[in-house]
Amino acid sequence: MQKQQRQDVIVHLIDSTSIANQDELQRAMAQQGVQVTLATLSRDLKELHIVKEPNASGHGIYRALKASGPAMTDRFEQQFGDVVVDFTQVEFMNVVKTTPSDGNALAALIDELDDDAITGTLAGHDTILVISPNREAASALHARWVAYQH
Repeated sequence: MQKQQRQDVIVHLIDSTSIANQDELQRAMAQQGVQVTLATLSRDLKELHIVKEPNASGHGIYRALKASGPAMTDRFEQQFGDVVVDFTQVEFMNVVKTTPSDGNALAALIDELDDDAITGTLAGHDTILVISPNREAASALHARWVAYQH
């Protein structure tokens, strides 16, 4: 099976089923006749911008990020305001504290932003480290994000 066909199956499964982890996704794909290793699956999830977010009952499920450009920025601003508890600048970085289980999903949105002030992110359960190229870029980013807090 070609990569594009495999990734189409992944997106279809993610959109139509609540899948909580890679093992579940691998089994669902096998039921569709698609055999894939966990390493390949992990790469596909990253390329497809699929993140794990809590569902209505608080359990993490995979979801595809589909927005781009201005829509992605709007979505980030809304999500930032909804889940950020606190954030502070430390030298050339910003440390962002989120509500529980929201760190990874927000970091995925940050990674999708086309912003020269962001070199990369490191995320956990409720904390994101946003790395900037220098202190000035981190300060500018911090100043912009203050406006997104509710």
